[in-house]
Amino acid sequence: MKGKEIFNHVLVNKHEIMPKNEVDAVKKQYNAELEKFPKIYVDDPTAKAIDAKVGDLIRIIRPSPTTGTTTYYRYVIPVIEKITGFESDTPEIKKEELDEITETTEDDKE
Repeated sequence: MKGKEIFNHVLVNKHEIMPKNEVDAVKKQYNAELEKFPKIYVDDPTAKAIDAKVGDLIRIIRPSPTTGTTTYYRYVIPVIEKITGFESDTPEIKKEELDEITETTEDDKE
């Protein structure tokens, strides 16, 4: 499945990028910074389908047998964290940082 077609599948729930004013309200409601929310990679098929960018907060609306619907949130993170476990304070990770991480990882294998 490509693009928004992914949402036609029965097991894929509605995903939407939250506007900044709503993000601020959710952060206040949960008394948490974005980095503390569960994560989703920027290359996740659902994140790609809605054109999510690193740093966005995605709202996921799932059906619930008891309440009708339940809302979940995911913070969009760069793919580099998926590969290395390295978390950056900035979405753009410099090539030098990546090289350093790679060298350290290769040293650990020896």
